[in-house]
Amino acid sequence: MLDYGFFPHEPLIVIPSETHAGKYVVLEGNRRLVALKVLHNDPDADGVGHLDREPIAAELKRLDEVPCIVESSRADVRAFLGFRHIGGQLKWSAEAKARYIITEVKAAVERGVEEPFLAVGRIVGSNTQGVRTSYTALRILQYATDEFGIETQYIHHHRFGVWYRIMNSADIMSYIGFDRGREVQEIEYSLIRLKKEQLNEVLNDLQPQESRKPLISDSRQTTTYGRILLNDNARAALRKYGDFGIAAKVVNEASIQNRLRDLVDQCTVVFSEIERASWSETLESWAGELLIKAKSIKSVVIAKRQTDD
Repeated sequence: MLDYGFFPHEPLIVIPSETHAGKYVVLEGNRRLVALKVLHNDPDADGVGHLDREPIAAELKRLDEVPCIVESSRADVRAFLGFRHIGGQLKWSAEAKARYIITEVKAAVERGVEEPFLAVGRIVGSNTQGVRTSYTALRILQYATDEFGIETQYIHHHRFGVWYRIMNSADIMSYIGFDRGREVQEIEYSLIRLKKEQLNEVLNDLQPQESRKPLISDSRQTTTYGRILLNDNARAALRKYGDFGIAAKVVNEASIQNRLRDLVDQCTVVFSEIERASWSETLESWAGELLIKAKSIKSVVIAKRQTDD
């Protein structure tokens, strides 16, 4: 800013203050406003940032006045901010997007909009599912803090992207007792049925504890994590050892056993159908392939037993 001045194509967007006549509230460009205050040694900026060098008088002079667009109310600015920071180039963080979306959805409900998620999605350049997921993710965190007294600030600031991804896991949602609704009222009703202990458990797994790092730090872990939560042995291993890898191994081994059992059941059904079928060269060929695969699977299992012993 000292080197190039204040770009005229990036004006501050302001509205008249409701409490101080002749003053304005900045709705867009707050970081630039803070930079200006720091440069001009404004008392409001004490302790905020530092300067690599002292500005000269000429540099400060051209920053005495900066371009602003004055709007009459917040409502006039909200749609622009949503599109700019959610669907546009200057994107907000996932958590900041969700806070904006909640404000807009609530305003749409108050106006009697029939499909508020769809309406807000059109404003911000997103789809209905994306808006609904953002709304749900932040509302659960708000409810956890307001009703259960659970600390969620770390997730707000450092793990909201992973938390957002968790909203798409049917297993995790089932574990915390949340029925994923499609409408605003359904989501709000589902909040009161959340299971406090299970929700707190999941939120703790996303946060560092005294003796460990977060157990879940990557959104790619959420599918396996959901399966761990619904498997008693895997969940017990996660709590005992505090190791995601150990718990994942438990649940994956259980999954393999279940899948083999399902294959056996399917073979039983196929066997009864084959008895009624006519012979063909193709039928015999596929039966041979199945036999080869079955023998290969058994050989691998036997080899693992010998290795483990």
